[in-house]
Amino acid sequence: MRKRGFTIIELLTVAAVIVLLIAILAPALSLAKQAAQSAATAGKLDSVAKGCEIWNAEFGAFPQSRGLNPMIVNDPILGGEMMTGSQWLVAQLTGFDQLGWIVPDLQWDVDADGVLTDIDYQDWYSFGPTFDPMPRQGYYADLTASDLMTGEQIAANVERPVHSYLVDQGTPRNFDRGELPFLVDSFGSPVLYWRAATAAEPFSEGDYLTEPSKYSHWDNAVVLGSLNGYDTGGENEGMDLGSGAAANSMRVMGWDATARRDRPEPGTFCGKLYDPVKYGTGAAIVGTVIPRHTTGFILYSPGPDKLYGTADDIANFR
Repeated sequence: MRKRGFTIIELLTVAAVIVLLIAILAPALSLAKQAAQSAATAGKLDSVAKGCEIWNAEFGAFPQSRGLNPMIVNDPILGGEMMTGSQWLVAQLTGFDQLGWIVPDLQWDVDADGVLTDIDYQDWYSFGPTFDPMPRQGYYADLTASDLMTGEQIAANVERPVHSYLVDQGTPRNFDRGELPFLVDSFGSPVLYWRAATAAEPFSEGDYLTEPSKYSHWDNAVVLGSLNGYDTGGENEGMDLGSGAAANSMRVMGWDATARRDRPEPGTFCGKLYDPVKYGTGAAIVGTVIPRHTTGFILYSPGPDKLYGTADDIANFR
């Protein structure tokens, strides 16, 4: 007796059931993956924060988040290459070549000119780990290759134009800012880093010399973007990580220092970094704006949507 096979209707029914199950399970699996990546990012920020605390205990200050790139020539008149907060963080916790930080000291003045310049820094980091005569610090954070990406790699990863500030215009390993890595979260986006300064002003959008403040938009404006056109002479949309750079609400300051009683606008740079619990306290003026971690630092990830300033952002504060 010949065995009966499946009919077309039965096969179509099974296929429809499978498609339905996929449609039901796919979002749940996606959310589970997203939750795991968010948890991994939070864990990474916690590990880096502990490294910053160890650095502070050793050097009496947290890693810096602003300043010129010491690995290249910086003209005293024309200026030089500013590194972003994230790049400074990685350089200090792991070294410019990720083989350990070399503490800048005049005793290592290679050309004996009385100042430490790119000539000295380039010489210090020019040897491999076996032959390097310079004393290296230990690693302050357990970072792997997947935790770091250069501006060039980020540009290639998102397949969109990235601000020229981040892209290496030179050739092999000259340690310009296009080659200096960022700390990235589990979604592949740069983790922003600010160290609180000793200035009294809570926020500013200029550099730390002309507009000193606790936290300056300047430190990470190349990533966030800036309506005032940081380093471009025009509007800077920042980095497009796949969701549209102009949609990053943290590219906007969101608070006017001349209107000190106003609460910062939600989702903006100041709106995200001010402390809503302390708003209106600590001074005679009602509506005092006080930043978070006024004597510490801020680590900030845009989270799953890759947009800085939205509800799913992940930071070293709640």
